[in-house]
Formats: sequence, structure tokens, C-alpha cells
Amino acid sequence: MIESEALIATYPVAAAATALLAGVASSVSPCTVAAVPLVIGYVGGYADGSRRRAFLYAAAFVLGLALAFTGVGLAIALAGAMFLPAGGIWRGVLIVLALVAGSAAVARDQHIRIEYFAEGGSVARRKLLARFGALMVALLFGLMAVLSVRVVWDDYRFGETSPGIGVPQWWYSVWLPLISALIAARAIGLFIRRGRQAPPADHHGDFQA
Repeated sequence: MIESEALIATYPVAAAATALLAGVASSVSPCTVAAVPLVIGYVGGYADGSRRRAFLYAAAFVLGLALAFTGVGLAIALAGAMFLPAGGIWRGVLIVLALVAGSAAVARDQHIRIEYFAEGGSVARRKLLARFGALMVALLFGLMAVLSVRVVWDDYRFGETSPGIGVPQWWYSVWLPLISALIAARAIGLFIRRGRQAPPADHHGDFQA
């Protein structure tokens, strides 16, 4: 198998072009596409018919988007650098800690979300969006729990062992469906509690967990 580092060193231009195309393809996501009407409306409303001003506004948006994607990529790369060197049981411990932290964030309503949409509009709209967000989190981690059961079963059935220390791989993978189910359960609880309580009517505040 040819290593990726060897391919990059042998074909640097092709590697750069591939990275560029991959970046363009990955930017066509629901998060980015949803912002296009907002950008068009902003540029059209504040450009005052000036092509130069419209170009500057659009260029500023592209630059900001590129910086945001770069920051996210660096954060993910840093997280990978922290998880991958950990071998054996410590890698499993780090993954469990990350999933437990995600569960706590969901339960305390401190997970990442777009505040402009989550807290804007009428009281009924905010309540509906808050419950919808909790439901989507529950569905995501519920699906992850169901699908990862097959991964655990394959690790157990085929006798997969972890690199380095050679212990059964399912000792680590079994925690993924369990803690994913925990996060899903806590998100369902948050969904139920949000349905029972009314959001503050005098200002755009958070729902209590």
C-alpha cells in the first residue's frame, strides 16, 4: 500500500488540487448552503448598487468562512493528535470521557447550537425549536447506539484485538453503544422537560435543563 505522505511528496500539485476540490465539495453542506440566502440579502441590501462594495462584502464572507473551516479543521486535528497516540486502554478512556462530556452538555443545555435561530421569534417558536433540537440529538445518538452494536458484535465474533497490547477490541468498543444510549436517553429527558416548561416570555433566554 502506498502511503499518503509518499503520494503527496511525489505529486505535490495533484495533492494540492485534490485538497482544493475536497474543500470545495465539503463546503457544499447544509450549514453553508443555508447561509447563502442571508449573504445574498445582506450584500444586496447594503451594497447600494456598487459592484465594488458587493465584491468586498462577498470576499469578507468567503474569508470568514475559510477561517472558520480552518479553525474547525485545526481543532479536529488537535483532538486526533490527542486521541491517536494513546494506546490500549487509555484510548478507550479518552473516548469514554468525551462521550460522557457530550452527555453532560446535552443534559445541561450547553451543547453548540445557533443562538440566532434557537432563541429568535415568539415563545411558541422557541419552545418548538428547543424540543426539536433535543429530539434530533436523541435520534442521532440513538442511531449511533444501534449501529455501533454491530461493530461490537463483529469485534467479538471475529476476535479482533487492539494494537499494541492485544486485548479484545470489544472491551473498548462496547462502551460506544452504551454511552451513546445514555446520551440519547438524557436528550429524551430534556425533550420531555422542555415540553413541560414555558420559556421566559420577557426576553430570549435559554430553557432550563
